[in-house]
Amino acid sequence: MDATHTSTEVSETDITAVMAEANAGVPMAQIRMGDFYASGQAFPHDDRVAFLWYQKAAEQQHAIACIKLGHCYADGLGINKDSQMANFWYMKAIEAMHSTIFLEHN
Repeated sequence: MDATHTSTEVSETDITAVMAEANAGVPMAQIRMGDFYASGQAFPHDDRVAFLWYQKAAEQQHAIACIKLGHCYADGLGINKDSQMANFWYMKAIEAMHSTIFLEHN
């Protein structure tokens, strides 16, 4: 790795692949797209777009996405602050984790 490359850089190839998967409905790719926009890492920082990507994954009952969506509502990132909606998505995350644990042990 040369001095100009850092571990936070994302290649155009990676971005293209993640975007294709996200648009195809893959929850982890949708979360990564949200992270790209939330951090400003691969795209200009945009909390609203990050929120929309997290929402797509959360609607598929992905626990991590539900937590991130809850944080968006709790902190007013890309959406108006709403503690009830934050709690709703945090509970959805718990339900999703519980389902995953149950399925792994049966």
